[in-house]
Amino acid sequence: MSSDRSSRRGFLALVGGAAAAGCATLPSSDDSTATTSLPPTSAPLGDAPPEGSWPTLDRDAARTGFDPTTAAAAEPALTWRRSLAGPATSPVVVGDTLYLTRGVPADRGAEATLEAFALESGERRWSESLGVRFSDWAQPVYHRGVLFVATGGAAFALDADSRERYWRTVFEDRTTTDTRGRSDTEHHKLEGPIAATDDGVFVSDISRALVCLNRDGTERWRWGSRPYVHRPPPVVDAVSLDGKRRWARETFTDGGLPPVVADDRLYVADDDGNAAAFDLESGQRVWGTELYDEVDGSGRPTLVDGAFLVCYVVDGRVTLTALDTESGDRRWRLARHAVGAGGPVASNGWLTFVTRTTERGGDRWTDEPAETTSSLYGFSASATDDM
Repeated sequence: MSSDRSSRRGFLALVGGAAAAGCATLPSSDDSTATTSLPPTSAPLGDAPPEGSWPTLDRDAARTGFDPTTAAAAEPALTWRRSLAGPATSPVVVGDTLYLTRGVPADRGAEATLEAFALESGERRWSESLGVRFSDWAQPVYHRGVLFVATGGAAFALDADSRERYWRTVFEDRTTTDTRGRSDTEHHKLEGPIAATDDGVFVSDISRALVCLNRDGTERWRWGSRPYVHRPPPVVDAVSLDGKRRWARETFTDGGLPPVVADDRLYVADDDGNAAAFDLESGQRVWGTELYDEVDGSGRPTLVDGAFLVCYVVDGRVTLTALDTESGDRRWRLARHAVGAGGPVASNGWLTFVTRTTERGGDRWTDEPAETTSSLYGFSASATDDM
């Protein structure tokens, strides 16, 4: 996995944490260069997503990655598969609808297109071109009736049902000159990931600055201009709400994937085929297991009722493995020929994820959209009584 992908993945934690804190916690920006192609319109606040939805990265604002409405004790059954031309992001699920962003092959790369599918059949319900370039980090986010997405240097807000576009925000690059006459350009093109609250929207730019947008897409503040988080470290720190460190544990020698949390356990995996569980109160390791040796992590870990799901690329195949949350023993494993994957995402007894294959075959990655095919899978697991 490239260092840029690892760096970008690490920045997700920063965006998610700021969203949980709220837009009002930092001062306003003194200088905004936001431009919109539409008159700024505040996105309305609709109803909360139905119970069991997975509306945002890692399911909720706390980034727990835990879905209590899905059980995966047994291998889930493949219900449908849909082939998509070009690359596609990990999905989000709201009720009976699945949303993702796809890079439709075009003359100049991949054009970002927001798409909706029926969760139970995989049938495409609608497709909406955003008119900008696709980015691998363009996963949409749903918040109270509105879909937010950032890609191709712009951020968008659209109605999840009517597809009405509330706003499109673009930030121009800024050129500054110092006292010696030397010029420097700050690049502020917006890219995902994105996070949304009732109060505003958080997004990053290509310089890894964190930007807070108002509900009408205008800039409220901007923080930083360099990557403050490069990648999740191989050490887990437990910090109480008063800022005191409760415990710290070294997990793996390689960089870790974002952890997931449920009840009294924290579950972690790394980029090298290892997984472990820790007691949330004491930090003691409950179990650890080595699944593979020298492999690439692909997709973010997911926790469902009774199983910790981890995804790796092994010898040209994407493998999704379910580990028992109590023992770490393998319950089942799915494998598909692919060079990468997004997800898995769990919702109301369904598991969905996206794989990517290339015309070059094998495990060779390509950024050419015309040579890329994505497969969107829907697996029927089982629902829990928490639905």
